[in-house]
Amino acid sequence: MAQRYYPYTKPPVEVVNSVLDFLSGFSPMSKELRLAFLESAFEVSLKAGSFLLRKGETSRYFYFLVKGIVTGYRIKGSKKLTTFICVDGEFVAAIEGMYGDVPTVDNMLISSDSYLVALRTEDLLSFYVDFPEMNVIMRKILESYYTIAHERSIMIRMGTARERYEYYLKNLPGPSDKVPAELVASFLDMKISTLEKIKKDIAQSDRKCWFVNDVHKLEKAMIVDRLYQEKRITLKALALHLEMSAHKLSYLLNHHYEKSFSDFVNFFRIDYVKKQLMDKNNFEYLTIEALGDLAGFSSKSTFFAAFKKETGYSPLEFFKNQNLE
Repeated sequence: MAQRYYPYTKPPVEVVNSVLDFLSGFSPMSKELRLAFLESAFEVSLKAGSFLLRKGETSRYFYFLVKGIVTGYRIKGSKKLTTFICVDGEFVAAIEGMYGDVPTVDNMLISSDSYLVALRTEDLLSFYVDFPEMNVIMRKILESYYTIAHERSIMIRMGTARERYEYYLKNLPGPSDKVPAELVASFLDMKISTLEKIKKDIAQSDRKCWFVNDVHKLEKAMIVDRLYQEKRITLKALALHLEMSAHKLSYLLNHHYEKSFSDFVNFFRIDYVKKQLMDKNNFEYLTIEALGDLAGFSSKSTFFAAFKKETGYSPLEFFKNQNLE
């Protein structure tokens, strides 16, 4: 087992440096430790379905998962329980028997083709002796993993299914969609059907959030910025102002306002004109046609047709009705 990966192949320097930069985030590393790590590290590439460790074997290596998925599991009776899921950017080691002093109790499976940077256990132990900062780094890493494991144990017992999934998302360092649903369901101790329903509910909530935000941005553009007064305003131009695609804006108009783009813009133009018509003092300086021009209509005929369509009256009829009341 100690010669499993022999002869060792050095990983690219930039890959090891990315691992060292990650470690340095826990505590600064001396130049000497970085050089020793570069000298001792080697690469491991494994195909999906192979094992890092099987239950009962002794751990001889520590790994940093550069790319892929590694999962731990135990078998109890006929039930397979996923005990951990590691994705890009995580350390992988036996939970029990980390330093090879006792056999591991978990199977450690390569769940997708994976590339790892590895250290022999004896090299890591020598780093503890020669470089005090390595003790600090590993202590902080283990503390963070212990905290996550403790929170998970509480969440599994007390949290709802959705709370358990949201907890999982919060603590997963990589993209959640790369981990198969059956692994996540097993890890969170729920049925796949329950997990899929939760994911669907969360997706719908997310859509509502962006929908509300986009409605707010759109109405600000029309009410505060008064973009409707621009005669040459187009769907594409408005979408560009809102920093969204024209397709998304069209969807918003059709499904939320149930209006075409031109009807939507004309609604704000007509609302502007109606407010002006309610104050007869405006006619000391402006004609009805001039109000339509200020509102953004490009012609008198377009203005009158849109006004009649929206209110059922011509602008003059609307003005007379308001001043008779």
